[in-house]
Amino acid sequence: MTIKEMQYRFGIKVNQLDSALQLYTDDIEYWLNRAQLAIVKEAYENFTTDKRIYEQNPERVDDFRVLITRNTSLDTGYSSAAITPTGYFVDTVELPSNYMFLLASKSVVHYNYPSISFTVANDKRSSAEFEERIVVNEVVQPDDIYDILSDPFNTTKIKRPLCTINDDNIMAYTDGKFLVDKVIIDYLKEPTPMNIESGTDSELPNHLHDNILDVAVNLFASSVRSQQPAKEVG
Repeated sequence: MTIKEMQYRFGIKVNQLDSALQLYTDDIEYWLNRAQLAIVKEAYENFTTDKRIYEQNPERVDDFRVLITRNTSLDTGYSSAAITPTGYFVDTVELPSNYMFLLASKSVVHYNYPSISFTVANDKRSSAEFEERIVVNEVVQPDDIYDILSDPFNTTKIKRPLCTINDDNIMAYTDGKFLVDKVIIDYLKEPTPMNIESGTDSELPNHLHDNILDVAVNLFASSVRSQQPAKEVG
């Protein structure tokens, strides 16, 4: 279904709910894009709730394969202000602008330095020699990071750096014995916004378009109802 067809059918469905409502192109586009994001978010939440059951339905996984971006390598930056209260260091990467949800992450770690030298002026680290390996990260909740860092059995390690996602950044925590030079992520990107004027259609599979339309109408109707004054009783 094209965006123009969605626009037309959206108008029909809304008119069936309330013929007095006036609809504008920007409004329709807004609610269709809201619905598209809601559907992707619901699918991701279902996937993370029960990954085993979800992966047993390959068609459901394929629905969103177009949004999966793999092996995106992101260079880290270091700042002296990023030293944590517990004495650990933080290497930070900025997430891509179209990032929506993290699927997997790894780190390129440098270790066995003769001595680690932090060159804050150019936001880079320098050393004569080091070893390098790629390891899987453990992503934890920001509220839990300091408790985990203080636990000697679960703290950040070369073989398993601890990371948090804060706003638009991934923060990798190190102990001064190794550095995170890059973070490599697989992520679910935001779907490209639909646009009626340019004719930009949804990039999700066609069989999801009716679902997008129904969710958009329901979101719009709920918004209208919430703005209507409550009826007096009596």
